[in-house]
Amino acid sequence: MDLQENTTANTTAMSLAADEPRPESVIVPAIFAFIFCLGVFGNALVIAVLLRTGKEMQNTTNVFILNLSIADLFFIIFCVPFQATVYSLPEWVFGLFMCKFVHFCQCTTMLASIFNLVAMAIDRYLAVVHPVTSMDIRKPQSAWLAELVVWILAMGTASPYLVYYDIVNHGAKSEQEFCIEVWEEIENQRPVYIAFQFTFGYVLPLMIITICYCLVIKRLNATSKRSQANRAKKRITKMLIVVVVVFGICWLPHHIMHLWVNFGEFPYTMTTYVLKLFSHCMAYANSCLNPIIYAFLSTEFRKAVGELACHKRG
Repeated sequence: MDLQENTTANTTAMSLAADEPRPESVIVPAIFAFIFCLGVFGNALVIAVLLRTGKEMQNTTNVFILNLSIADLFFIIFCVPFQATVYSLPEWVFGLFMCKFVHFCQCTTMLASIFNLVAMAIDRYLAVVHPVTSMDIRKPQSAWLAELVVWILAMGTASPYLVYYDIVNHGAKSEQEFCIEVWEEIENQRPVYIAFQFTFGYVLPLMIITICYCLVIKRLNATSKRSQANRAKKRITKMLIVVVVVFGICWLPHHIMHLWVNFGEFPYTMTTYVLKLFSHCMAYANSCLNPIIYAFLSTEFRKAVGELACHKRG
């Protein structure tokens, strides 16, 4: 096995950090700590608001938002702290189980997020373009069934990480332990999986989302009604489009780096190392941004947060 060819961004960071103390061993964990605190607070707040509110908030859109927040919260709790140690410690210290689980969880929650965004886009399409005929479909029970499919698909797609992540000894005396992907059995197995993940976990979902929202915007612009319901649909659609755009931007560097490592001539230099750091920070920051988007663009969310705060004080 060629260690360089099987090394992910995590291992590269570990290897470089092991040579000598570097500024990123402090800076990156500090950034991750900020993301962790903001993300845990924000997503926990969203979950608390949605679980506490009454029937007026119990709709299909909020079922999807709830699960998106759960995915982000799981990602932050089970991935970000461990990834921070990659840049601050010379080796992986959490054992084989956490090596497999952390990366499985990272991939699962990433896929659950994008699949949730697809579900929300289809839900918006049905609500705006087919409001009458979709009434029997757009029920919370149907949304929860869709969520079951979302999480099964996400976990199934991420399951290879449970098999191919392993602890490998490396270093001058082979005493340092690294958590890396080991794809030895079949040639080109890892590149095929990365291409599959990029296509079905990023490109295809974003294409479906784009088509759905283009049709939604077309219908909303063609509607002459200025009713309260129509304005509400526009506000919700605007908020969800912003969530999708932010997700696409934040995760794009991660996918570019994965494709570059597996399909290009990837140079292991300080410049590419910095690019990997940037891709990690961008991807992880996405998990704390959605609550901020809701706070800025949803008056209903701000009102619900205020009611929750008043209830706590009362």
